[in-house]
Amino acid sequence: MWSSNEDRHDTFIMNCARQLQSVYPGEYYNVLRLIGQVYGELEQYTGDPWIEYRVKELIRHGGLATRGDIDDWRKYEIRVIE
Repeated sequence: MWSSNEDRHDTFIMNCARQLQSVYPGEYYNVLRLIGQVYGELEQYTGDPWIEYRVKELIRHGGLATRGDIDDWRKYEIRVIE
């Protein structure tokens, strides 16, 4: 079970996603790029499965668009919805 404050890093994740989106304007990019950036910059260790869980929640809530198979993090891409 995740923490009761599970969305505590969502703003940070979205800021990283926007930063990456500026490198790929209007394009989709592999979700591993975002997970790696968040993992590398987040001061508190959370683990990449938790980061991917939060990315999927951001997709579900409409912050990120996706294409590909979201059951395999090597096979889907994302982009920021603005």
